[in-house]
This record gives sequence, structure tokens and C-alpha cells, in this order.
Amino acid sequence: MGYSSDVAYVVKFFHNDQPEKAFADYIAFQDWVKNKHVITKPDPSTPKNVMRTHTYVNEDRLIKWSDSALLMLFEVEDVKWYDSFIDVAWHQEVLKKANEYSTGNYKFVRIGEEYEDIEVDEEAKTYFEMWEILDVRRSAYLGVSYDCFDKEKDDE
Repeated sequence: MGYSSDVAYVVKFFHNDQPEKAFADYIAFQDWVKNKHVITKPDPSTPKNVMRTHTYVNEDRLIKWSDSALLMLFEVEDVKWYDSFIDVAWHQEVLKKANEYSTGNYKFVRIGEEYEDIEVDEEAKTYFEMWEILDVRRSAYLGVSYDCFDKEKDDE
């Protein structure tokens, strides 16, 4: 099957002293993203150049917008994420464009299958705690339900 990653990024428009500028930047960026001409379906003639994921399920490319928080979020799990893929290049261009705005802040996280394979990229031009929105957390997973244990024996 190959190597897969979990990928997320957030773009936040924030400026303490200029909230109107942050809002204007957010609207302009949202228009740019929504009007950006991108390939929305994989070209069957070049399947190796297209990220195989749930990306094609909706036209928003798994991007969610919050007008009240001036926030854009992308999140996908178990995806092939290689720089040579068309979709990956598109998302990299989105982050590059966000960086062009004076109130644009972003954080990108990719977590690979290997324990130490974590990539984080962050650009914060204004003071805003991006870790409050997106951060890496490792935790242990227990794949058994506690319901299967005998409660009477545990109480003894």
C-alpha cells in the first residue's frame, strides 16, 4: 500500500490593532482559494501524480471555513503526501499565498507512519497562539473495550 500520513493545516487571519484589515485579508484569501483553478478530479492517464485520498469527495477539497473566527482548516488522515503530487502542490500553494497577507498566519502538520516522522511548518506574523488550534499530540491507543472485563473480579 505504501507510506501514509495524517495532514492538517490551519490559516488564521489575526491582528490585534487592525481587525478590519484581518477581515479584509480573510475575504480576499477565501476568494482566491475558491476561484483558484485546480484539478478537481484525478486524470486517469497520470494516476501516480495524484494524491489518492478522500480529497475528491467534495469540491472544497476538505477545506472548512469559519467566517466568525477568520479561519480556514484542512485535515485528512491516511493519505499519500508527496511533493510531486498535484494536490499536494496545490495545498503548498495555498499556504504560500496565505503567507503573502500581512495578517495571515498558518501552521502545517504532517505525521507519518514512523514515530519520529513529524513535519511542522509555521508562520505567525502577528502574535497568535497557533498551537491552540493545531498541535501534535501522541497518545496510547487501547483497542479493547473495558466492557469486556468482568467487573466482579475487578472489585475483589
